[in-house]
Amino acid sequence: MSLRFILIILGVWIVYLFARRYLKNRPAKKGKQDSNSVEMVRCEHCGIHIPEPEVVTRDGRSYCCEAHAIEHQDKDQQ
Repeated sequence: MSLRFILIILGVWIVYLFARRYLKNRPAKKGKQDSNSVEMVRCEHCGIHIPEPEVVTRDGRSYCCEAHAIEHQDKDQQ
């Protein structure tokens, strides 16, 4: 075997190892939304985003807590 052949094989092997490492470490593309993900909703009073299951709803508006729902309703009545 010639030295040139050995160097070519070694070069191909190194490129293979780097390519494999790169493909293994890159994040996978997700076509669908994760099944554990939850939609976030904005509080009408303070603007914070909270998970939809934790939302307090009054008159079709979303709030992060009962206190903000009451405060916002009081502000609207004035």
